[in-house]
Amino acid sequence: MTSVLVELYDEFVLEKNVYQAFVRDSDEILFLSLNQIDDKDKVALREFMMREVPHIERIRFRQLTLERMTEQLDQYLSGYDQVLLDVFGGDSLLAVALYQYGLERNLPTVAMDIEKGRQYEWQAGQLLVAEMAIPSLSIQQMISLRGGK
Repeated sequence: MTSVLVELYDEFVLEKNVYQAFVRDSDEILFLSLNQIDDKDKVALREFMMREVPHIERIRFRQLTLERMTEQLDQYLSGYDQVLLDVFGGDSLLAVALYQYGLERNLPTVAMDIEKGRQYEWQAGQLLVAEMAIPSLSIQQMISLRGGK
């Protein structure tokens, strides 16, 4: 059974890209962005995730347009048995569009509040709140996440 975690790529706070991977057992991660993601950032994030999160088998990046997002996501996600959407971080317009996509497709959708240690999940029109132990990144991990910078 192949599962994918769909993440909003956050170019400004790179740590937001990794927290969900530490607490979920997805096989793959698909990072979404409305803007082009720098190749150096892709390589650094991919190397970090493959080293620090051993259950992740594959990491992909996709640049979307809001006008064609539904069509693009339907195509990208068609081969997965399980899909989890994470609307935490990244571009707020893309977050709203991804949330709407999840509602239309009846896909599990989550968001994480790192400061409060909570995970929010929308199921059947209801908001569920769970307390979580969200791992902190070490200084070495933060440097590694930024490609050694």
